[in-house]
Amino acid sequence: EKEEKEEEEEEERTSEEENEKIKGKHQIFNQYHSSSIEYKSRFPAQCFELLGLDFLIDENMHPWLLEANGTPSMAVGHCDSTVEALIETAKLDVARDMSKLLDLENRFR
Repeated sequence: EKEEKEEEEEEERTSEEENEKIKGKHQIFNQYHSSSIEYKSRFPAQCFELLGLDFLIDENMHPWLLEANGTPSMAVGHCDSTVEALIETAKLDVARDMSKLLDLENRFR
């Protein structure tokens, strides 16, 4: 019984720590988002941001945000050629979408 109780207490502490980490990440994202909106409202057509969001998907298909990168790499490289092809396709799609959103084709004519 004592071991079970200690295990339960450890699980509760771990759960509380994870919740605090998640709250911290949400606060950071909200602060970043707020300052970004303020800047964009002053210079609406002159800026954009590309963020890299890293997620971990657990066995229940629940996504967990690990980190947000303010300067994500657009490089493609992986030891598994199948994974490398998936990364390349995804990053190419991101670059195309970004180009369309910024209307680059018409902006610099």
